[in-house]
Amino acid sequence: MKPYRYIVLSLSTLALMYYLSQGENHITEIRARRDVASTAVQIPISAETNVEEWVRPVGVTPLEVAQDFLKKNKEILKLRDYHELRPQVMQAPIRTTVRYSVYENGFPVVGLDLSIQMDRYMNLVRVINNYRPLKPSDFSQLNTIRPQSAASLLPVRYHVEASSLRKNEPILYATTTTKRAELSYVLDVVDRAPMGNRANSPKQIVVRASDGQVLRTSLPRREFSYADPKASTNE
Repeated sequence: MKPYRYIVLSLSTLALMYYLSQGENHITEIRARRDVASTAVQIPISAETNVEEWVRPVGVTPLEVAQDFLKKNKEILKLRDYHELRPQVMQAPIRTTVRYSVYENGFPVVGLDLSIQMDRYMNLVRVINNYRPLKPSDFSQLNTIRPQSAASLLPVRYHVEASSLRKNEPILYATTTTKRAELSYVLDVVDRAPMGNRANSPKQIVVRASDGQVLRTSLPRREFSYADPKASTNE
């Protein structure tokens, strides 16, 4: 069995020599593919692309790496100037994630977040992209909508908690099919099961402000806050 083992090793050596003989551009492409191998959204990288991520300045921060990535890939990601990306850095011993929340006209746009992950050497390892180039939102009803009005349009099965109607600022919610994010409210409710079932279930729902349609239902995990949407989250 030993001669076969030596043959395998020899073939591996020949394969390595073949790749090395293909020139510098080929090696650059291999490194580029490794950089996006596990990304959730593939970003095309050609052999001519400079992979500068492999040589990091000393002391570079995760936020600087993420900002550099967005700058270089703005056209590919189709980032719109009327969308403000506010970063939040979440560090771990092995991997760091920079999560960007999207804001429009000072209001959070739920459903368009983008996360950039890198290893402890500041190399990009994954990009989770939910961003879509939506059209500008319609703010014509901003001064007329109220959470109480949206709550009054809900089906009778939902009992709205009074606390969620106070100081409740609207958000912009983007579904997977909409062309623009819509003004909505997040309400804490008790979902009364049909047919008189007494097992009431607390939930959070996203309600479209214009007609009270429920756009999303989730468990009460406090996914959304009622803080002033105009307050910056960069700090």
